Amino acid sequence: MTQGVLIFAFNSEFNYQELALAAAKRVKEHLQLPVSLVTDATTLLPEIFTSVFDKIIFSQDTSTQTKTFFDGAIASNVYVWKNANRYQSYDLTPYDETLVIDADYLVNSNFLLNCFKLEKDFLIYKDSYDLTGWRTGNEFKYVNQHSIPFYWATVLYFKKTPNTRILFDLVDFIRQNWNYYRLIYQIPEKKFRNDYAFSISLHILNGYVTDNVDTIPGRMYYVTDKDILIAATPTSCTLLVEKEHAMGEYTALKISDVDVHVMNKHSILRVLND
Repeated sequence: MTQGVLIFAFNSEFNYQELALAAAKRVKEHLQLPVSLVTDATTLLPEIFTSVFDKIIFSQDTSTQTKTFFDGAIASNVYVWKNANRYQSYDLTPYDETLVIDADYLVNSNFLLNCFKLEKDFLIYKDSYDLTGWRTGNEFKYVNQHSIPFYWATVLYFKKTPNTRILFDLVDFIRQNWNYYRLIYQIPEKKFRNDYAFSISLHILNGYVTDNVDTIPGRMYYVTDKDILIAATPTSCTLLVEKEHAMGEYTALKISDVDVHVMNKHSILRVLND
């Protein structure tokens, strides 16, 4: 059985390919697994990409959604957001067992290797923790306050089985009929999000039962794009996290030997690819 990691990176005004490169280097160091890049690159990538990524897979994302990307609490830019192709993971992966991680997920440990030991067809994060300690993160607990549990598409593990084939096909179907499903599940946000699509798919495939999903053990640690990565070692991240009721003021925090989802993509590029 082949095992590996898949990272999606579709450039717009923001360089997701460089972000994926930074993430892949950390995967190679801690997990020692082959890493493949899914990208829409139309020009030859620098040699560093072919030395880090074992395979570069071409795909297209024609999304025209836009999203505001913060760089700390005050600065922000609006970019085209190409993030609708996660459903293709099953077809595109060259591995029998695959970890899919977001390009802004920083691996600081070998924890995710446990996914390959659990003998499950599919695993996803449900529980999470905001490193500020004061933000409630309610939007990451339920799709909305009256609806189903929220599951993070930030990290996925799956084997190629008939059951996971059905799951990814359903995610694609929901993507194609997003306006219908977001109304059924009372999701006010019009933008398609992988998190929502996987949450809905898991709810449907589990017979509309909310507590029967195999999840990655523990919690996924994260900071939002209102926080700033300022330094990193191979096993740690140093961050400025937003203070409560004090816009533009921060508290320094260091996290070691724990993986973390750093949503401030600008700060990752400044620190890891400078």
